[in-house]
Amino acid sequence: MVDPDDTNWGDLGPKDLKGKVVLAYLSIGEAEDYREYWEGWRPGDPDFVGEENPEWPGNYAVKYWDPEWREIILERAREIVREGYSGVYLDKVDEYEYWEERGVEKAREEMEKFVCRIAREVKELNPGFLVFIQNGEGIYPGIR
Repeated sequence: MVDPDDTNWGDLGPKDLKGKVVLAYLSIGEAEDYREYWEGWRPGDPDFVGEENPEWPGNYAVKYWDPEWREIILERAREIVREGYSGVYLDKVDEYEYWEERGVEKAREEMEKFVCRIAREVKELNPGFLVFIQNGEGIYPGIR
């Protein structure tokens, strides 16, 4: 597994990935202030950005059901497919627990829908594309 945005990997390209099983890292439940998509955001601006994770400075809970956030992640997932990775490793799937603790009743269901949508869209581009989730065991029964 590699982080496609990690500059330590240099110019890792399709020729380097050919014939290897390489997963790309993608956080879907938190926004990270060192990612290309980050535009000087802060909690509440834009609306989908929540509180900073005290254990991981620079990482912020996101309202992953927000259409703007979903499109950011879906576009990044499509890029990962086009870049030639074998699959994607979705992190912070368990962020639904954070939102449940804050009274968001459909947090788990929204994460289930989001993971399924990501999987559906990447597999439309590459039917053999692999999708793995980190944590979030509680959503397994809902994934279709």
